[in-house]
Amino acid sequence: MLLAVAAFAWLAGALYTVFVNPEIVFLKGSVKIKQAWSQKIRSGHPHSVVIYGGSSCAFSIDGERALKQHALPLVNAGLHIGLGANVLTSWALSQTRPGDTLVVALEPPLLADPFEPTTLGAQFAAATGLPKTLAAPTDPAGSVPWLSSALMVRPDATHLLTLLAKAVRRRPAYFYRVQDITASGWEQSPHRNPLPGPTRYTPALSADARTLLRTLRRWGETNQVRIVCSLPWCYSRSEAVPHFRRTNARLLIEVSDYLPVLKDSRLGAETNIHYFSDTMWHLNPEGAALRTDELAGQLANWDIWQPAELRTHAHSLATDGQP
Repeated sequence: MLLAVAAFAWLAGALYTVFVNPEIVFLKGSVKIKQAWSQKIRSGHPHSVVIYGGSSCAFSIDGERALKQHALPLVNAGLHIGLGANVLTSWALSQTRPGDTLVVALEPPLLADPFEPTTLGAQFAAATGLPKTLAAPTDPAGSVPWLSSALMVRPDATHLLTLLAKAVRRRPAYFYRVQDITASGWEQSPHRNPLPGPTRYTPALSADARTLLRTLRRWGETNQVRIVCSLPWCYSRSEAVPHFRRTNARLLIEVSDYLPVLKDSRLGAETNIHYFSDTMWHLNPEGAALRTDELAGQLANWDIWQPAELRTHAHSLATDGQP
């Protein structure tokens, strides 16, 4: 009887997660739009650029603008940082074809921390019918942790309490809406919030990140895909810029040991708060237009950081009292 009750409770939770959970519903809608854009792009172009990362990518790259203004067939495969680096990468690889260019635009803190399976990643894989995204790209066997992943496909207490609080306060069940996603998969938010500035992180690749970048390099060589990294933009107050850029430069020095890095003179730190919407990683339309234009130019010219340049920047940005 207890086993039957437990099984029923899990099934009810799984059905809710896959079909009702507002965050998962949003991600499913986002994936559907991005896939439709990808098909449209591929119907008229032999090759495309696929850029991926967390929401910093989803909110920053306008595929329609890239195509109209720069004749660049670009697919924005950015989703949500909560899916984890492995799921984000696996899904992006599934959207990439031989002859394409893959732009890795993962948020730096994601590369600095160990990779752990996430509940949202497991729920996303179940809801989209893409269980293979749970297989780590670094695993040659492509094995999927079925049992542990299945147990994650259920709402937890925090999720339920959050929904209840929103219902009591008559707020939307989820902050973002599918109707705010454009035809190319570029996400927007009408909200504006106070921005605290960049998150501090240790400027060193985790062992998992090193393995991932090494694997991506081999995968690109095997599948005839050109792979390059691009640093996302993050809002930074003027006084925090030197330290943040120095931190990013140190990380990119390590990244460049595995993959080329597109040359962004900002080194990821943008001080114009009017380019951002509701978080320090989310660009608004004005910011996204500028980011898209600069990315298109960097790709067209194949403008790449040299490791020696990054070391010079890291050294020149050092100030007294900074670690």
